[in-house]
Amino acid sequence: MIANELIGTDTKIFLITSDQKLYNAAKDESLFETFHFWTCNLGCGHQNHIPAKGAKDRQRENFECKKCGTNTLIRSEFISTNTCPICGNHCSECNYENCVSTYILNL
Repeated sequence: MIANELIGTDTKIFLITSDQKLYNAAKDESLFETFHFWTCNLGCGHQNHIPAKGAKDRQRENFECKKCGTNTLIRSEFISTNTCPICGNHCSECNYENCVSTYILNL
């Protein structure tokens, strides 16, 4: 409603959210710009990415029985989706302290 009322003015409307469903619903709107609060460029700057926040890669874990020698999978390997499709730059643990993003919002 606010964006409709401001048609014809020099005012630009931005919806800034960290809610993925709201972002997905609003990103194609033409009356305002939509920005996801967690936007990241994975440090390479090739393209903007909304990371799987908190995602952390983990190694596969096995247990080998010392008596019979069987090898049992304890935990599967997990590689997060936080990867640049262009250069393969990858964030192995998405958290603020570990963040390599150089993304700067230009309003």
